[in-house]
Amino acid sequence: MKSSGDGKAFGERFLADAMLGKLCRWMRFLGYDVEYADSSMEDDDIIRKCSSSGLILITMDVDLSQRLGRSILLRSFDIDDQLLTILDAYPIDREKEMSRCPVCNGILSLRSGSAGASVPAAIARNFHEIWECTGCGRIYWKGSHYDRITKKLSELRNENNIRREK
Repeated sequence: MKSSGDGKAFGERFLADAMLGKLCRWMRFLGYDVEYADSSMEDDDIIRKCSSSGLILITMDVDLSQRLGRSILLRSFDIDDQLLTILDAYPIDREKEMSRCPVCNGILSLRSGSAGASVPAAIARNFHEIWECTGCGRIYWKGSHYDRITKKLSELRNENNIRREK
């Protein structure tokens, strides 16, 4: 496992198993590189993929976790507890937040020039910064949803800092 030397995540990549779709999206909001194992993947396929690609498995399946050396076993169904477990084990720089597409894990790129046909006219008129996913082409902007997400991420980071101080 690579580390930047200061306890922050550096180049780690993750695979969240099929029951952790919500966690996967929130990890992407935080900036983690996390793939999602859909329900069609068998345990052996997950292990093979993690082993061959250097992915760290995130799971709630005790048996699966024990079969793979690089894994994080989650013990709570609460999304905040799950995210705090990840943040504690693999802290990530705050500037990585909102850098990945929550749907496909692609990198978000600030669009330059005109908004283009894929951006609704009202969005193009009201928002000057528009990001496009380099993977799936989805469009993002800093609307009210963005404010709610960044508020939750800030609260999680504060809670993580409080837990570390104890």
